[in-house]
Amino acid sequence: MKKLKVKNFYAILLHDENQLLSKNSKYIYKILKKLQKKKLFNKLGVSFYCPKKLIKTISLFNIDVVQLPINYLNQTFLNENLLSLLKKKNIEIHARSIFQQGILIKKNIKIKKFKNFSNYLDLWHKESKFSRLETAINFIDSQRYIDKYIIGFQNSKQILQILNTKKVKITSYPDYKDNYLKDPRRWKHLKIKK
Repeated sequence: MKKLKVKNFYAILLHDENQLLSKNSKYIYKILKKLQKKKLFNKLGVSFYCPKKLIKTISLFNIDVVQLPINYLNQTFLNENLLSLLKKKNIEIHARSIFQQGILIKKNIKIKKFKNFSNYLDLWHKESKFSRLETAINFIDSQRYIDKYIIGFQNSKQILQILNTKKVKITSYPDYKDNYLKDPRRWKHLKIKK
């Protein structure tokens, strides 16, 4: 907080979805709630990969924010019942991985495992006349339950491109079934150049 020159954080999120499901979960939660009471942060949250773990966690603990991987390639959490449940509990929904580690917006990916997907996206975007950035951003903007989304960028040029992406009406999105591509945790051995 000193380094960032802030009095408190908007939210603190546990990075591992298993932390509040571990044997130390009550202790972890109690400590975090104490820090929240001291106003070091406003909201307590957890980052999830698995809907079942999300449901179990929110049945055991009161959390304020969930961070979920959401994009047109990975729609695992886009379940009306689940999203309605989160809203009923007043839990904020933050989308992450909206560019799926960059593979939704990067052209000509050289990695063999992504080549077919990259070619498919090239063709889809050529035919639809939308840019890759427009497709990724507008998909997220079209999701009514999402409160905020997290973006990654490497320089000011990229952030300006993201912020200046125009709102367009897209009625259908690229549809590519591949479970390997949906979960970047499986890509640990791969190096994707940005």
